[in-house]
Amino acid sequence: MHQQILTPKRILIVSINKGRVLAKQSRWNEAAPFFEQAIDIAKRVHDEHQYAESLVDLAETLKHIDQQQRAQQLLLEAKKLSLKWNYFHLLGRAAEFQGDTDYNAGRYQDAFIHYREYCHNMARRNTLEYGKALRKLTDQLVAVPRDQLHPIVDALIAYWSEQKSG
Repeated sequence: MHQQILTPKRILIVSINKGRVLAKQSRWNEAAPFFEQAIDIAKRVHDEHQYAESLVDLAETLKHIDQQQRAQQLLLEAKKLSLKWNYFHLLGRAAEFQGDTDYNAGRYQDAFIHYREYCHNMARRNTLEYGKALRKLTDQLVAVPRDQLHPIVDALIAYWSEQKSG
């Protein structure tokens, strides 16, 4: 039986995976330390992709344990890094997360600004991810209160018209 050496990269991956498993089980308080560990290791080994991804994971986790302010700070840091390296999927995840936060709080106009950013970044990634993002935007739009729907739809149409001509 051969023994695997636990390199920092392996520990990083194990931490991310354990955190994600716990997050899927809604065990947020238990997941957070694994994402914190992943962030520390990714920083140490200069893995900017895993660093940015772990920042988003931790931000999503912190939202569930009422640490909104810290979650927003981590998202901002992840977005800066993702813009620098064109990590479109992480930009999309961050925008989706912010959209969901605003949507659940009843801030529908703000939510759809983030959802259109989510769609835009996923379109930059690939067609499949764009299709999923667009379906989510559409599904969320259907549930918006009727009195708030018109300005949101107008803003989305204006945005996509701008994108086509730009």
